[in-house]
Amino acid sequence: HRADPSFTITSTQPTGCISVLETLKWTDTGVLFIDQTKLPTEEIWVNCADYEAVADAIRTMIVRGAPAIGVAAAMGIALGARDLLEQAVKADPQFALAHSALAEAWLTLGYDERAEQEAKTSYELSGKLGREQRLLIEGRYHQAARQWKEAITAYSALFVFFPDNLEYGLRLARAQREATQFRDALDTAQTLKRLPAPASQDPRIDLGFNLIAREASWRSLARGGE
Repeated sequence: HRADPSFTITSTQPTGCISVLETLKWTDTGVLFIDQTKLPTEEIWVNCADYEAVADAIRTMIVRGAPAIGVAAAMGIALGARDLLEQAVKADPQFALAHSALAEAWLTLGYDERAEQEAKTSYELSGKLGREQRLLIEGRYHQAARQWKEAITAYSALFVFFPDNLEYGLRLARAQREATQFRDALDTAQTLKRLPAPASQDPRIDLGFNLIAREASWRSLARGGE
C-alpha cells in the first residue's frame, strides 16, 4: 500500500551529488505542497483541502514546473470528484456506480485501503446492473485489491464486447502489465494504436507502451543478474 506517496524533484548539485526534495504529500486532510516561492530560504508547507485550493496553489506559483503542476492538477480533480462522490454515496448508499467512482478517486489520491473498501461495496451492490457496468465495477474492484488476473478477466471481456472503447483497452493493458504479462500488454497497446483517430492518438497509449517495455526490460535484466 502507498501509505505516503509523494512527488519528488531530483537535482544535481555542483559537487556532483544528488539531492531529492519532496514537494507534495497526501494526508487525511488534503494535499500538502511545499511553497516553492519561499525556497531556498524557507521550507513552508501549504495544505490544500479541495480542488479550489489546489487551483489557487498553481495560480500563485506555490507549485511550479510542468511535472509538479501536472500532478497537482490531477490531485485537484481527484479531490473535487471525491467530495462530490462522498455526497452521492451518503445520499444513496445503495448506488453502486457512485461507490465504484469513489474508489477510483481514492486510488488516484493514493489511498489504496479506502479504494478497496469502496470498490468492494460497489461490487456487492452491482448484481442488478447491466453487463457492461457490472464488468467495469468488477474490474475496478479487482484492480483496487491488486488481484490482477481477475482484473484482466473482467477488462478483457469489456474490451471484447466494446473493442473501440479506449478506456477499457487502457485498463486491460495496465492490468496485464501489473500481472507481468508484458507480451499481452504490448499486444493490447498495439491494438489501441490501430483504433480510429482521435482515440489512437491518445498520449496515454504511448505512455503505457513505454512503461510496459521498460518494466519488461528491467525484469529481463534482473533475471540475467540472478
